[in-house]
Amino acid sequence: MIYHEDMTSKYGFSDGESVPPFVEKYRTVYVLTINKLAEHHGSNVRVIAYDRPGCHNWCLIIGVPKATYEAIKKDGEHYIVDGSVQLSDYGEWADPPRDDGYNTALEEAEEMGLDNFLDIRVDIDMEGLGECLEQFYPAVTMNEFERAL
Repeated sequence: MIYHEDMTSKYGFSDGESVPPFVEKYRTVYVLTINKLAEHHGSNVRVIAYDRPGCHNWCLIIGVPKATYEAIKKDGEHYIVDGSVQLSDYGEWADPPRDDGYNTALEEAEEMGLDNFLDIRVDIDMEGLGECLEQFYPAVTMNEFERAL
């Protein structure tokens, strides 16, 4: 889980200055996997994805008590907290003590090589790019772009 550590601190990803594109997809896989393993190992801790407002790193994973996680799910949310859920509505929620079940779940998740299951792709609209360039520079051809991309 190459991004997991950065997702556990507001100072991660160089204090939020270098958050990679598509990192929320990695976070989703991490959160779902850790929670499934934590449930399997009888942990009283779950994790949720949290889009932190303000400065610093926005892409966080935070630990919550199992009861808080279940309450959030009952309210129609799943695992992403993006402003539609106020954690303060759920009483004590922040960073419960990690139990053996959670520690085992985290170790197993790290050993699974989860990052290998994500294949992030970028599609380039060559026709649209070509039309845009032609508006400003009619002599430009897309040959060089096509070879490079």
